[in-house]
Amino acid sequence: MVGVDMGQRAFGGDATHRLPKPKMEPYRLWFEFLKLALRDPTITVKPGFYADWGDVAGSNFDQWWGDNWRRLFAEPAPTHRLTTALEFRDAISDPDSIVVRISLTENHSQRMEGIKSAVAAAGEARKPRTGGKAPFSLTANRSMNLSSLRVFLRFYGFWLESNGDLESTCRSYYAWARAWNDQVKGKGWKRNQVAIPPYLPTYIDHLDLKAAGKAKATDGDAMRADMRRYVRRAKKIVQNVAKGVFPGEF
Repeated sequence: MVGVDMGQRAFGGDATHRLPKPKMEPYRLWFEFLKLALRDPTITVKPGFYADWGDVAGSNFDQWWGDNWRRLFAEPAPTHRLTTALEFRDAISDPDSIVVRISLTENHSQRMEGIKSAVAAAGEARKPRTGGKAPFSLTANRSMNLSSLRVFLRFYGFWLESNGDLESTCRSYYAWARAWNDQVKGKGWKRNQVAIPPYLPTYIDHLDLKAAGKAKATDGDAMRADMRRYVRRAKKIVQNVAKGVFPGEF
């Protein structure tokens, strides 16, 4: 599976564009869940919806992000310096903006007074409107639990790799999570440790005992059912993404 930067990677945008959610991670997760949707033979991605995203299946997120974040997810920054004739033409025709000529020969107080006067005069002549919207938007109305979304992403990735074998999925996730967390602690990385589902360590112990002939298969029924719920919730997110929604209800 593709490596994951577990950092929060705060990123609000640049001088000309801003992200509605000032973190890179929610968008990375959307990208990676779309990759899972494209890999899952039981799921059909909404035709044409992601055409503007390009070759997601064959792309690395970091490179893809640098090439696409402005046009896919960002909104124009409300106030920024214009540096090209094209930006000037766009701004002069935008009913929600004004273009102000600022003299660098004036002192700071004079410049600020001139800007205030120009903005006030423009504001009196128009009614406020909603700013430009990004072509693709996250659907969460509240703060997303990024840690849980990362669990579902990895869990479902291992599920696909194992062709739907729950025991193999659980063992792979547990081994990966422990190895990652050990590296974070041992190497002093400034990265997040990954969450391990509460019942998973006990379920792994049960699988080991069962393999050694020391436990009944039915002893782990409750834990197995809990792990299946993780698969179902993860698949629901993948299905949402296939329909053009992230993260949606799951």
